Amino acid sequence: MESTQAPAASPLPLWWSRTFRGQPSQVRKARSWITGLLPACGPLDDLLTFTSELATNAVTHTRSGEPGGWFTVEVTLSPSTARVVVGDQGSDEIPASSTGPADDTELESGRGLLLIATMSAAWGTAGDARARWLWADVDWGASGPLPAAPIGNSARLQFAAMHCAYPEAEPWYSTETGQWHARPPGSTDTDGTLSAPSPGSLIRMATSRWPTARDVPPPRPPHLAPGPPPLEAATIWLTPLQPTLPRQRTTDPS
Repeated sequence: MESTQAPAASPLPLWWSRTFRGQPSQVRKARSWITGLLPACGPLDDLLTFTSELATNAVTHTRSGEPGGWFTVEVTLSPSTARVVVGDQGSDEIPASSTGPADDTELESGRGLLLIATMSAAWGTAGDARARWLWADVDWGASGPLPAAPIGNSARLQFAAMHCAYPEAEPWYSTETGQWHARPPGSTDTDGTLSAPSPGSLIRMATSRWPTARDVPPPRPPHLAPGPPPLEAATIWLTPLQPTLPRQRTTDPS
């Protein structure tokens, strides 16, 4: 049994998160949302392709596509790498997760998975039959300036929220793997350490696998940018598995 301290903190990448209704029309909206976040460049085109494949899989082959279903899209960006993570509501027909690339049967859309495996810098899955996250990376490199950090929905606030609920937990981010980790409260070894592809998936894994979180409200920023609030800023923190979705407009043809 290995006994170590959590690695020294690495600089956190930029992070955005949003929840979408589990409908095919929302795949296009997910693409549009990401287009508005990142500067136009070749790597962005690849990231949008991955988003389409993963979101389509979520609404077609998991409980996310059932009435009232939803899926999440998270984007992380560092100077070298951009990642898209699509979280779904799981499926009894989906195999258990893996920590790295699997064979073409793990995604129901074989051609979509082959495309991602061929085009991405790295990809993988996390979770289980109750909830799963699929992710894909692109090399960002010197493709342009990084956008401004998101206000009110940062990865640092997610870590602060975890500390509020689990004061003895040790969350950290690894620049080498691009993974987000958390050691269980009170643990002095690596047993039970969670590894996830994004801050949102790490929080959800913790709340589903660790004892009930302490009832402490997460820290909130004093000001949020104008416009629609980030849906997960108040829902993915420590939360129930089902986030609150925006009210659907009856006049929206999509």
